Amino acid sequence: MLSGFTNSRVTSPLEAYIHLTTDWQQRRDVLLAMRNRKIDVARLFLHERTRFIDPFQECSELSRFITPEGDFCTIKMDVVPFEGVKSVRQVFDAMHFYLTNLEIAMTEMSGNVTVLENDENTEATVLHYRLATAERGDILVENSCVIFLDTSGLDCDNANHQNVVITADFVDRDDLFPYRPIQRLRKESTSVMKLSACRRKHVGVVPASGDSKSMEKEDELVVVLTRWFFVRMRRPEMAVPEPVLRNITDNLTVCSDDMIHYIREGLHPSSTIEQSESSLVGPEFGQKL
Repeated sequence: MLSGFTNSRVTSPLEAYIHLTTDWQQRRDVLLAMRNRKIDVARLFLHERTRFIDPFQECSELSRFITPEGDFCTIKMDVVPFEGVKSVRQVFDAMHFYLTNLEIAMTEMSGNVTVLENDENTEATVLHYRLATAERGDILVENSCVIFLDTSGLDCDNANHQNVVITADFVDRDDLFPYRPIQRLRKESTSVMKLSACRRKHVGVVPASGDSKSMEKEDELVVVLTRWFFVRMRRPEMAVPEPVLRNITDNLTVCSDDMIHYIREGLHPSSTIEQSESSLVGPEFGQKL
């Protein structure tokens, strides 16, 4: 059933109803109680979805559609190998820095000011962000997202077996920070990401001695990010100019795309900058770190 998910469904298989009250302890308890189940479902779904995918071949799949209710949806699947790294933890540290500074990273990379409207993250494995982004035309987009992390795979002494699973879901109802459909667009997203340690034959030059057998014995660590996400922009309940709405809905995955650039910048600062300068020009480059 999980591998058969298609755009004929308007909900994500990773969704679970989340209701947060005004009681701070209840908010914490609700999210902690669902963490293990969320991680298990996300891990199983991603395993089935990527069963026949080559982890060393970078690829991306994307589809967009509009639901009968008028919601704008995007589904995206990515496989991103990170080469020249020492461990899964190294890549995770770069990703974690991005996730714990979302509003800053989103503002710097997109040029659209993003504000964090809540501050209640006291747990290392569950993060709740209520974000408001000022898009083109002064249109505000709100997103209430909960991120669940499983870093137990980093405790493995063997770097070749390390892994991290991260899944995210949106808050359906928040009594403390209610949605404002008359004033803002509502963005919802569910996702799963996994960092895995993989090894492959080292791609290099045969030594001058001509001993190709020694090269065959060498292999290299590649940390592979596999991720799937479903993003939905609810049908507007307020007036939004068509060009502005189209621009917003056409770029629902920009934040996730920028995260890859952010991670690479953290891993290889100089090489990333050189690559960016050679491939991006003008205003587009000005929106990148």
